[in-house]
Amino acid sequence: MKYAFIYRNKRVWPIRVQCRVLRVSVAGYHEHFVRRRDMVQRRHLSAEALLVHIRAVFEENREPTVGRASGGSCGPKASA
Repeated sequence: MKYAFIYRNKRVWPIRVQCRVLRVSVAGYHEHFVRRRDMVQRRHLSAEALLVHIRAVFEENREPTVGRASGGSCGPKASA
C-alpha cells in the first residue's frame, strides 16, 4: 500500500521525501517494481510453456474420431 501511494503521488512530492515519511527505503521502493515486472514476465512465460505442453499432450493422445461418416456408431441410439 505504501509503494502504491508513493507511486500515485510521485509528481506531487519527491519519492525520497515520501519514503522517509512512510519509513520505507528508496531502494526497497524501486526493488518492488522490479520484482513486480519480473513476476509478470515469469507468469507470461509459464502460461506460454503451459500452452505448449497442453498442445503437445493433446497431439500425443489424439485418436481418430469414430462417427457416422466413417461407418462407426455414435452411441447406443445410433442404430435406430
